Amino acid sequence: MPANPKKPRIKIDWSSKEGINLRDRVKMKNYGYCQICNEYCLMGGELHHTKTRGAGGDDTFENLMWVCRKCHAKTHT
Repeated sequence: MPANPKKPRIKIDWSSKEGINLRDRVKMKNYGYCQICNEYCLMGGELHHTKTRGAGGDDTFENLMWVCRKCHAKTHT
């Protein structure tokens, strides 16, 4: 057995009830406003991982933020 076993990553099916509930909770963290620029984007926002999945980030409330499309695009360029 390895000394530092990796914990299994949490990955959500976003079309499931659990995924929809998590998405709604993240949206309301900042009352539907972008957590980067503070623009209201309740209907036009997107989920963003603070720590990317590629870097080992999970689909958890603590690791997700609600951002507008413009800020989301900037974070990935």
